[in-house]
Amino acid sequence: MPEPLFQTERQQEEQIAQRLIPGTPVYDSDGVKVGTVDMHSKQGGYLPVRRNGPLHRLLVVPLDMVAQVDSHQVTLNVTRQQAGY
Repeated sequence: MPEPLFQTERQQEEQIAQRLIPGTPVYDSDGVKVGTVDMHSKQGGYLPVRRNGPLHRLLVVPLDMVAQVDSHQVTLNVTRQQAGY
């Protein structure tokens, strides 16, 4: 039997979380690098991103702001300012 076309939000979040690899670069919707995936601060429903810059602070991005995850990068569907950078 084929899988249902629509998934719950929780199922989508779980699929995204399973594909996240620590150290993967994260880019905003403008193609600007925001930081890298940081799994040491993993929180349910959020993408922990170690920010670029001198302080390397942690940015916690809701998974609904993730547009795409592949083996080379994570792309957000918002700008870094909209993500709270």
